[in-house]
Amino acid sequence: IDPSVLPMSGPTLLTCERAKSGRSTCVSSQEPIAEGEMRIGVMSWRMGRSCISWQTTRSFIARGCFLEYAGNGSASCKLSKKKLPKGSLRFAIRTGPSTQMYVGLDTPEAVALVKRVLCAAQAKPIDLQGIDGLKEKDRKVIIKSCTPSARDRNDFEKETVLCGGSSPPAKGKKTRKRRRPEHE
Repeated sequence: IDPSVLPMSGPTLLTCERAKSGRSTCVSSQEPIAEGEMRIGVMSWRMGRSCISWQTTRSFIARGCFLEYAGNGSASCKLSKKKLPKGSLRFAIRTGPSTQMYVGLDTPEAVALVKRVLCAAQAKPIDLQGIDGLKEKDRKVIIKSCTPSARDRNDFEKETVLCGGSSPPAKGKKTRKRRRPEHE
């Protein structure tokens, strides 16, 4: 199993990895994502098929996710598959211009998901959209439980290098392109 991917029963919810090439584009900002740059992939439904929509970590933190309270109790958590009661705290992930999926923040798996996103973005819980609109008590709980430790960040870096995501090239070091063998 690829440790850079947080699995759920069925398809992957989010993927955090370094870009394997420079060909992907952020769906939020329309900026190209450079090879080796950290990116976050969200499973979405586009043109009749399931696909991963890639975002830069900056765009994902700024526009791709937010914290809020459940409105009417009709939405379900994508991790636990349980209904989110009205007023419960949730992490919303935008999957399209007007659609989102939700993760209830009442399980260790959900906290791990938020920590993983924050590690990928090198961000803190206070950087998440919606945190200012939470009750003081909930804001303190999110900051305490979702702040990645040095160990979390170290483990994340190890995983993203080990699982096929390449490390970014060292500054000043040029990467060599592989030459194609000549056909005779």
